[in-house]
Amino acid sequence: MRLIPNKSTNYPNVKIESKITVEDSILKLKYIIVGDILSLKIPKYGDAKFTHGLWDATCFELFLVKKEQNGYIEFNFSPSKEWAIYEFSDYRQKTGDIENITLFIEFFHDEYSAEMLISFDISTLTMIDFEHLHGAFSVVLLTNENELSYWARKHFKDKADFHDLNNFSLF
Repeated sequence: MRLIPNKSTNYPNVKIESKITVEDSILKLKYIIVGDILSLKIPKYGDAKFTHGLWDATCFELFLVKKEQNGYIEFNFSPSKEWAIYEFSDYRQKTGDIENITLFIEFFHDEYSAEMLISFDISTLTMIDFEHLHGAFSVVLLTNENELSYWARKHFKDKADFHDLNNFSLF
């Protein structure tokens, strides 16, 4: 799925694609950025750990709708290998953090392209209907000029709002 920038912010000269697959109980995500990678601030590769506030820098996100109405899970992944998973009962109504997941995160880049790969066992996330995946991809990019841009498959508001359920669709 191609992601587009929210027009309310300046954005770098890149194109972003995203893909999701589920095989057995393993969810795999792939984000590809092509373009002026050197204009982006990429966090340094480090230890995989749960970290809040990843959306303040370059961050790859996934939102998945829960089986119950209006609830969803927000996944945040940094090129640094830091990550966060949050559960919501309704629009921006956070009910907790999900930390009991082992993730595999890889990030590769050169001056023209970047690739983020994430995989993890979804069997513990019983609140998600993995046969009918419904949600949204999003990406936050931080440039060397300290400007954030917000990317998603669609934007229903002038200001980016990845939590808006109108942005969600079937995968």
